[in-house]
Amino acid sequence: IHFPTDSNQRIEQHELEILSTHDLYDNGAVIGKEQLNFKFESLGTTKLFALLGPFFDTIQNGGVLVIDEFGASLHTQLSVELLKLFYSVMNTLGAQLIITTHDTNLLRKDLLRRDQIWFAEKSSEGASDLYSLVEYKINQANSVRNDIPIKFW
Repeated sequence: IHFPTDSNQRIEQHELEILSTHDLYDNGAVIGKEQLNFKFESLGTTKLFALLGPFFDTIQNGGVLVIDEFGASLHTQLSVELLKLFYSVMNTLGAQLIITTHDTNLLRKDLLRRDQIWFAEKSSEGASDLYSLVEYKINQANSVRNDIPIKFW
């Protein structure tokens, strides 16, 4: 970032107003449209809007995107679709995604491999210990069915 050193130079700040358009209804029929300031949208909608730029930038240019509390305020199915972007044909540069989440619904065999899932546990001293799902051995004789999500293993 370059800041002007000459007192005659000014930094101009531009604010963008983001609007969302919603249909207006009367007895189930659309009677018009209303524009609302984006700040009135739900947390999930604003989070999706905030994530899409970094997601597509990382996929287009490569690199690693790190997101804390990824699933917070997002519907699980939307989170799944966002994760699938990193497996899509668009990801030609091998971009990677590292997330933390409390959404156990994302722990699915059809979405993530066992070596891609890590658990964090706080020690009594407050340090976090990491454990890979690979470290947990599955007894094939007592193994769960293939259609049961990993969260129930």
